[in-house]
Amino acid sequence: MNVSMYQAAAALNAHSRWQEIVAENLSASALPGFKKHTVSFGAIDGGQMLPGATGGPSSQSAKFALPKLSSGIDFSAGQLKHTGVNTDMAIEGEGFFEVQLPTGETALTRDGEFRVNADGQLVTKSGLPVMGTGGEIQFDPGNKEPVNIAVDGRISQGAVPVGQIRV
Repeated sequence: MNVSMYQAAAALNAHSRWQEIVAENLSASALPGFKKHTVSFGAIDGGQMLPGATGGPSSQSAKFALPKLSSGIDFSAGQLKHTGVNTDMAIEGEGFFEVQLPTGETALTRDGEFRVNADGQLVTKSGLPVMGTGGEIQFDPGNKEPVNIAVDGRISQGAVPVGQIRV
């Protein structure tokens, strides 16, 4: 058994995945709410070679390790920037916005680039309804008052309370 070949192959595989993760981070870095992937390298126990396989005395055996890549998602808060759009939101600290999928299931997002659709619903860029504590956030399409969102997530249209964003 050629341990060096296994170690080299494992290292090449780990470095290839590392390059993929770096490329993904670079390509998505400008997306609102994007969370970068982190990478760390370590080693895993590759096993034990049979006695005599090390080239030393036939009574000795040796352990060997293989390189290993671990990845995860960095959930720390990114830099906030003012967009000038009164329906855009951001979360400082932990949490996600809840949105409703077409199947009725709830999904989570950090992207707070929202808009009001023609039916008066607060929706994501892709048209998914944003959830409030009482269900979907619904505005009065006939009311031309501006939308206001307080720091604590309370939403109003003019002086009329509409709901509370669910985080």
